Amino acid sequence: MFTDGAPNCIVGNFGGAPVQPASLYSLAVRTTPTWIYSFDQPDNFLGTYGGITIPSNTDHTNTINLQSDNNPRTRVLDTDSGGIINTKCNVNKAARNMLENVANAARREDPNVNGSPINVFTIGFGLAMTTQEVSECYGTDNKELGAYILRRLANVPGVDTYNSDQPTGLYVQADDATELDSAFERVANAILRLSK
Repeated sequence: MFTDGAPNCIVGNFGGAPVQPASLYSLAVRTTPTWIYSFDQPDNFLGTYGGITIPSNTDHTNTINLQSDNNPRTRVLDTDSGGIINTKCNVNKAARNMLENVANAARREDPNVNGSPINVFTIGFGLAMTTQEVSECYGTDNKELGAYILRRLANVPGVDTYNSDQPTGLYVQADDATELDSAFERVANAILRLSK
């Protein structure tokens, strides 16, 4: 995975959205996310819609949980009797949970059922990896920085969710474009070592 920040959108079937499924973004809002994009065309902004409701538990495929699969849960979403509440912090937390849930599932694949566990390699690009995107949701928790989340995805020692029963991947930081070649070379070398 190669990114310049932390996850900030979820894909789902949202009540009040003009199309289903759609992407709902947590950035650039004060309290309630209203920005809807086409889920398969990330640059296709569909508009701002009030009254968007979040699906109760999973994404549009009903396979990826919005709540954290970690035990104990890393991030817990605020709910009411109608399900998960559509707030900036909930969408942001759900986006991070979903990404970590996918990585956990990939790393724990059962060789007898679905193939071999997958090593996850991540590259963080730019200084946004070490700044807090949504400080009102997390305060100064450094575990919510993009760089830390990518370390979780790669399952590297030292992160709070490290699992020694799953493959250890690699996290590489490239602060600017001059460091990208070196970052991709480190990942390529790690993949070559695994393939031997």
